[in-house]
Amino acid sequence: MKKAAFTQENLEKIKLIERTAYSGTPYSQMQYCRTWEDIARYCECDRSELRILMSDTGYVIAAAHESGYAEIVDLASVDRRMNLYEVWEFLKSLKLPFTLDARENTSYRMIKKLEEKGEITISESHAHTWGGETFYDLKVVPKGIELSEEAEVIFGHNR
Repeated sequence: MKKAAFTQENLEKIKLIERTAYSGTPYSQMQYCRTWEDIARYCECDRSELRILMSDTGYVIAAAHESGYAEIVDLASVDRRMNLYEVWEFLKSLKLPFTLDARENTSYRMIKKLEEKGEITISESHAHTWGGETFYDLKVVPKGIELSEEAEVIFGHNR
């Protein structure tokens, strides 16, 4: 996996991976996106705040918000064998606490492993159901990350 350039080819590859990874589910949300600006709107951020890690079979899309935290908007793989070390290195490179909506049987397991290893603290977790599956809205603080004042309001109250 590598950080992705904002090319039309990469945008189409993300849409193909999303369509394949989420086939038969209601989770394909970026299929209408024609430009990177559309992706930024979907991520509720400016294009300059988008951070993308991708390979031929998977991607991570993050919005690094100016207010001092990142939102992991999507993490998808068509073969379910995403290199979790590379994903974690990417998340650490953001140097921000982050939020994500983690699917119980995929990304939630990765996050729980990181917590067990002491790499992160989950400052908040709320379960909900979508498409018949359990997801967790998480607020995550990587080890060694100092929270900005804005992020302290979002992440700090349960730490």
